[in-house]
Amino acid sequence: MEQTTSQPFPYIDPPDKHIHFPLEAPRDDAHLVTGTLAEQQATMVSELETVLEAIPDAIFQLDLQGAIESYNMAAQSFCARILPAFPQHLSEVMDVCRQDADGESGQLFASDSMPLARLLRGETLLGSVAPTVRARDLDGQEMYLQISGKPLQDEQGRLSSILVVVRDVTAPHQLRRDLEHTLERRLLEQRHLQERQQRVLHLSSSLAEYAYVCQIAPDGQLRREWVSDTLLNLLEYSGEELDAMGWNIVQLCHPDDLPKAAARIAAMHAGLADEQEWRVISKSGAMYWLHDICYCVKDEAAGFTMVYAVAKNITERKEAEQQVWQLRQQLDITFEAIADGIIVMGPDGEIIRLNPAARDLIHQVSPDADFFSYPLENRLAILRLQDAHGQPLSLEQTPHYRVLHGEVLEKAGTEDMHMAALDGRDLTVNIGGSPIYAADGQLLGGVLILRDVSFRYQQARRKREALLTLLHMAESLARFPDQGDFSGDARSYSDSREVAIEMLTLTRDLFESQLGCIVTIDAHTGRFQPLAVSGRSAIERANMYERLSAYHLATFFELEQLAALQAGEAMALEVERSPALTTILAACSVKTVMIAPLYVSGSYPGLICIDGSDVEEMYPLHEALALLKAVGKLIALLIERERLMRERTAAEARAVAEDEVSRQQDEFINLARHELRSPLATIKASIQITRRRIKRLKEVVSIKDNEQAMLLMGQVVDMLERGERQVTLEHRLIDDILDASYIQGQCLDLHPTLFNLIDLVKRIVILATVEDDAQPIILHSSDTQQPIFVIADEKRIEQVLLNYINNASKYSPADAPIGIRICVMEDVVKIEVQDQGPGVLLQEQARIWERFYQIPRRIIYHGSPGMGLGLYICRGIILQHHGQVGVDSTPPSGSTFWFMLPLVHKP
Repeated sequence: MEQTTSQPFPYIDPPDKHIHFPLEAPRDDAHLVTGTLAEQQATMVSELETVLEAIPDAIFQLDLQGAIESYNMAAQSFCARILPAFPQHLSEVMDVCRQDADGESGQLFASDSMPLARLLRGETLLGSVAPTVRARDLDGQEMYLQISGKPLQDEQGRLSSILVVVRDVTAPHQLRRDLEHTLERRLLEQRHLQERQQRVLHLSSSLAEYAYVCQIAPDGQLRREWVSDTLLNLLEYSGEELDAMGWNIVQLCHPDDLPKAAARIAAMHAGLADEQEWRVISKSGAMYWLHDICYCVKDEAAGFTMVYAVAKNITERKEAEQQVWQLRQQLDITFEAIADGIIVMGPDGEIIRLNPAARDLIHQVSPDADFFSYPLENRLAILRLQDAHGQPLSLEQTPHYRVLHGEVLEKAGTEDMHMAALDGRDLTVNIGGSPIYAADGQLLGGVLILRDVSFRYQQARRKREALLTLLHMAESLARFPDQGDFSGDARSYSDSREVAIEMLTLTRDLFESQLGCIVTIDAHTGRFQPLAVSGRSAIERANMYERLSAYHLATFFELEQLAALQAGEAMALEVERSPALTTILAACSVKTVMIAPLYVSGSYPGLICIDGSDVEEMYPLHEALALLKAVGKLIALLIERERLMRERTAAEARAVAEDEVSRQQDEFINLARHELRSPLATIKASIQITRRRIKRLKEVVSIKDNEQAMLLMGQVVDMLERGERQVTLEHRLIDDILDASYIQGQCLDLHPTLFNLIDLVKRIVILATVEDDAQPIILHSSDTQQPIFVIADEKRIEQVLLNYINNASKYSPADAPIGIRICVMEDVVKIEVQDQGPGVLLQEQARIWERFYQIPRRIIYHGSPGMGLGLYICRGIILQHHGQVGVDSTPPSGSTFWFMLPLVHKP
């Protein structure tokens, strides 16, 4: 075959342009070949070329680079259908082809998977290996082409060329597609019923997840032909169980979907297609949603109908749709129920949606029913928005414009705007918002959030007014006379009453009340004492004073109300439910009275009462009561201040009197010290002088000379000694009285020094035992060999210890020893004096330290009872030394009196 070149259409097939296949090369013994054999060979080639030309498939012979060397007539016709010019290279044919493998129609071949590349690599494409491609002819018609091929070798076995066969398989493909379309469009023909039944069965079993085929007999009975295993598993029934049920759809359907089941049955009997979404109930009771499509083919001759059905499990989608529906319902309900106004706008400011709160808010400004359909500029002109300072807003400053231009108004970006309501009120609206964007970033509109904060502004204004009122009250309280001006006279009481009236007037202004009063309460009787009445006429105020004076707490309030007032709580009482209030306010048309205690220091010396009939138009009731409670505390401070000032004035007068008494007492003590001690000292000195002279007289007078005189002198000496002891006793009593007075007046003089307490105790023990009738004293201490230093008034500590010893001697038997113990602790030294007397009862142990106190009916073994000052003086001395005193006693086992002093750790 000679190599030919492609030429422009219309193709001209020269007679010598035929396909030639290489034959074997002449052998060396070719001369043996007879002429008849050559003729036979030529004949065979001619016949082969004739056969190739007659084949309807396009055949190309390519060189090893893919260039077309030769082709048959079918190839020329094929190329004329798909290309405007005959190709020089087979790659030009492949460029218009698309792969049709694995259902991925219409995709370009990868460079390494192109059939031509595979052939050029020496691969053989025959039979099932031969790929099918798609192409379009010059008229736009789609073609399906099967490309097969095989490399050709020369006599030496080397690759010499490529043989490619292109077969047009469009008709079979188109037939398959037509059959599929015919099935999908429910145009099955009667003459192909069996073929189409098998095809549907095949498609159902291979493609459908849930599918079934059944036959409706002429008598209306259904017979199962085939059911997919997936559908049986879903329903949890076997095919036999479904047969036993007679394929009754009603038994499988959810009760709410029975009308759909009836429609399906009617369509099946009519031979019509039907599509339903319904719920089926499995054998275990589980529910599933199915999207069920059936196609019916009715054989008029046989009288039966074939039903082909394919279902899809759409349970998840239905559940998602249900959730979306519920969410949308919740959103709609929430949108409608939100107390804040919500306006959704389009990109040009048109209103797309708004909730009732926004509609109600706008209707307070404009009653126009068409307001929401106006353009944005017209709506803003009607609203006449103003900023917080009352200045009109331009279009660019409005929240609507800013949101529609991409600005987010939230938190710090929200602003309070003012609008004039139809009834003249000033509406204050806080407006926030945000733009709405599509997924691609395109601005779709915006949403505005409107909150009516007029009440908040009113509350803020009222709170400012309340604060100013409280400040005015504080100023009124500050103008009340101080201690220097307060004299307790009628003028001062008049001043306090004027201040109370002024504060009551401010309170009425604060609550916009018509009437108010302040009453104090007598601490003993609980009777009301009107302090101030404000409001109404002078006659009504006078009547109020008179009526209030007739009541007291017990008849005016119930027990629960009294408990609340005692706890400092305010309350609101309805006049018609209180007989007392009804009587007092009979002609005042007051419906509610707010009452707060003038509470201070855990008690309430009075009440403040305010007309609260209209207070809830200004404040919530709990806030009004809290405010009145604060006012009550201020007024209570006024009353308490007046009381304290009166008490302070009285205390100052008492202090002056006490100072005078103290001064006179000091003068008396000094006088007593001089006037009492001086005579006693003179008497004692005279007695001592007389005793010495009698002693000398006895020395010069002999007993023999005058025995009677000697007896008389002895009697005189005894009388003088007894008189001296009495003088000493009186001297000690005077000292005790003076010391007790000094201790009571906290003016006892001390002269502290550093001394060894052990030496003092030993000296006192010796001094107390020198007398003939003295009781034995035992010193119990292991620390008596080491010095114990204290800083104290040595004379006074000696006085305390002697007083303890004398007290132990007085209240214990004469032969009972007295014990003294010295105990050193961390920072103190403790000295104990123990007796063996009757002891001191527990209830008496605290009182024995009181001035002038003596235990009644106590047995005294030695000496006189005394004045009850000894232990009082001891306690005062030790306490002034920063020490402690005490007694330990368990009757009748004696008593142990002790005192402690701070130690000095001497290096």
